[in-house]
Amino acid sequence: MPVLVAVASPQPGVAVPVLSEHAAAPRPTEVGMMSDAVPVEGRGEQIQEAEREAARQRLLAQAEAERIPAEETTRVVPDRRWRRGQQ
Repeated sequence: MPVLVAVASPQPGVAVPVLSEHAAAPRPTEVGMMSDAVPVEGRGEQIQEAEREAARQRLLAQAEAERIPAEETTRVVPDRRWRRGQQ
């Protein structure tokens, strides 16, 4: 149903009909989305996130396996003491 709105027109005093179908259409990204809803991740994003987490866990496990505890490391001897013992 047309809504009559008084806007500037070529003829003073004449109302110009404004139809609802002339309203701006929603952008394609907005169609089907609630205004306050958080966008849902697609299947591809979920798979990528799972792969990233698995890779992170593998790296952490590898780093832990290669870690040398501080108690097992040798203490560094300053160069002067080493040379003094060699002379």
